Amino acid sequence: MIFFFLSGVLNALGTFTLKLSNKNTIFLFASIFFYGSNFFLFRVGLKSINSASLAYSVLTVTSLISLLLIDLFNKNLKLSPSIFFSSLIMIISLYIFIKKAT
Repeated sequence: MIFFFLSGVLNALGTFTLKLSNKNTIFLFASIFFYGSNFFLFRVGLKSINSASLAYSVLTVTSLISLLLIDLFNKNLKLSPSIFFSSLIMIISLYIFIKKAT
């Protein structure tokens, strides 16, 4: 399960560095590295789990929450109640989904 969480964080870092690659091309290579690591970890994780839908759900929610945190730390986004509650709903639904799947 840890592979999917790490894969989601790497996916978010790849997306963030890809956005930064418009200003500096070195970020393009960092983005390729993060996406490659994401693919590798996700593939390793899929070999150890029976439910692919659980893996994709964890990857998606982890990527979205990680991107939200990156934007909050870079001050590109202000935390509003709607963002807070939607993130909370995503995390709770992922928790319920993991409990039902395992």
